[in-house]
Amino acid sequence: VAGTGTVHGTPDTVNFGISVSTTRATAEQALYANDLRIAALQRVLKRHGVTRADMEPSGLSIYELTNPNGSPSSFTVNNTLNVTLHGVDNAGPAIEAAAKLARGAMSLTGISFSISNDSKLLAAARAKAIESARGAAAQIASAGNVSVGNIVSVTDHEFTSPAPPIYDKGFAVDAGLPAIIHTEAGSQAITVQVAVVYDRSS
Repeated sequence: VAGTGTVHGTPDTVNFGISVSTTRATAEQALYANDLRIAALQRVLKRHGVTRADMEPSGLSIYELTNPNGSPSSFTVNNTLNVTLHGVDNAGPAIEAAAKLARGAMSLTGISFSISNDSKLLAAARAKAIESARGAAAQIASAGNVSVGNIVSVTDHEFTSPAPPIYDKGFAVDAGLPAIIHTEAGSQAITVQVAVVYDRSS
């Protein structure tokens, strides 16, 4: 017999990526300048509560730009800083400070919210799912003039629905970023589906 239980919780963690782009005459200059920007960005975010362990550079790429004659003219380096911020209320100020620092050389990607410790919510959803399965089993047993016995086995699957970010579009126009002055995590649904096997009560 199948059963489903869903509970809702408030996310307390926000994850996002900040992509930094730098163009210089040589690849070495572009890499060096981009590294300086990433380091400055890390310092700003650290002042807004992000630990160094929660800032991970990734996705480094280098592009050669050419002039109309096909000769190399410059190089562009892109690097992404993946950020985990514990405390949703700090996300807006942190991203605003980063945008002001980058001055148009960055873009914001992949904002998502999560619950850092969802064990209690999972337990509550699982209990609801078992209760739902028990009710369904009782209905089936009643129709067959038998009684529901003990649980023989249970398998479950967990699902978490991401909470969409809410933007305030009046911010960071110069940086080319969506605004998040008032970042709201909303509500996140956690669902557990179970398949329960009961024996028949004598």
